[in-house]
Amino acid sequence: MNLSDLEAQTGVRGLLSEHTDVPFNKELFDAFNSHERVNVTEKGLVRLWSYKPDYVINNPKQVLELLERFSGMGGMPVNTLKQSWPNVMTAITELENEGKVLVLRTESVGAKEGTPKTVFYDQLGCRENLGPTRGALDDEFREMWHSLQTPPVHSLPSELQEAGLTSSTSANLKPQQTTRKPKKKGGKGGKVKITNTHLKDLGIDLSKDYVPNKK
Repeated sequence: MNLSDLEAQTGVRGLLSEHTDVPFNKELFDAFNSHERVNVTEKGLVRLWSYKPDYVINNPKQVLELLERFSGMGGMPVNTLKQSWPNVMTAITELENEGKVLVLRTESVGAKEGTPKTVFYDQLGCRENLGPTRGALDDEFREMWHSLQTPPVHSLPSELQEAGLTSSTSANLKPQQTTRKPKKKGGKGGKVKITNTHLKDLGIDLSKDYVPNKK
């Protein structure tokens, strides 16, 4: 759009002199032109300005390719996609109906569906010839699955033991730690009396210097 339309749409004044296409404030005009989010396109004598989005998306195919590119990092916020393409919800709804994307919504209130928050690339749904079925299981596998019988609750422990398995409850039990009573420490600074009564019988007095008898 041109600057006159931009001023009329946004209500921002000061880029142009009144009723002219001449810049009113050159410093503001130059800053606007050099902004990282502004695209400037010149067609002959006509200069147009547009918003520079993070991603160039204009159709469902480009949206799906973008989601696939970022699938390893999770989904993409819907608000981020809207900044790049205001009408992106039309493409998201179409891709969701085809089973190619998964949409995370806020909690629904009554009959009103929740607001879309995040879109995920559905790798399984995008496989060839699967479409919205998202890789539904074949009948043979379903029959085999439902044919498996679960043992009664009272016989589960013995069944697990025979199979060499343990229940999750017993596996998560932590060994009980035995608490030991702390030993009482002796009083500090207590005096200990040492007696050597057997030495006295030999005529040795430890309170004096001991001199051995010469033979």
